[in-house]
Amino acid sequence: MRFTRDWSGICKTSVERRCDGAPQIHSLTDRSDDDDELRLPDEWQSYYVFFLTVDGEAFRFNDETDGIEVQEDPQGEASETVFPGEGWIGCAVGISFAAPYAAMNLCCYSCYEDGTTSIPDVESFIYREETQRRVDADQYYREILSREAFQKLEALRVEIASILAKHRLRVLDRAVRVPGLKAGEDVFLEEPLRVQDTFFFRGV
Repeated sequence: MRFTRDWSGICKTSVERRCDGAPQIHSLTDRSDDDDELRLPDEWQSYYVFFLTVDGEAFRFNDETDGIEVQEDPQGEASETVFPGEGWIGCAVGISFAAPYAAMNLCCYSCYEDGTTSIPDVESFIYREETQRRVDADQYYREILSREAFQKLEALRVEIASILAKHRLRVLDRAVRVPGLKAGEDVFLEEPLRVQDTFFFRGV
């Protein structure tokens, strides 16, 4: 399925999450035909993730992460430090390996100077610091972005959905739940489960 060829007309930058967790960031227009094919998973994950963002400063931000820095002296002592990084706000698009379904989620992707990354996914876990309650991703990005920028993300989602439909992939509604459905101990899911969870999950 050659999604990136169709997506090249709607955004400039894409990050692909391989199932081994390693992201690739690149210009869609620089991709070769061999890169268009989806790769099989190297570990237990039921889906493949693309990350697409709108070109513009409104969707870029400075970020940082805590890490360990090893000194170059003979003892090679390690110390805690903060590594700067750069992030992008966009849309994660999951393609299920099990069925012709897709899932979309507004999220962000960051990479840091120590080589680590925060990887985009079809599920967000954003919590308000003052209440520790989980916040809906759309609500969160609507609050931190300008109205114009958020409308651009919504337009991006509409265009992505039309391309997925062209490839006969149905975007699942994140809100539809399945009463009585339980998750196994080896998968990373929070209950109550949704229809989306039956096709998009990770495990050990």
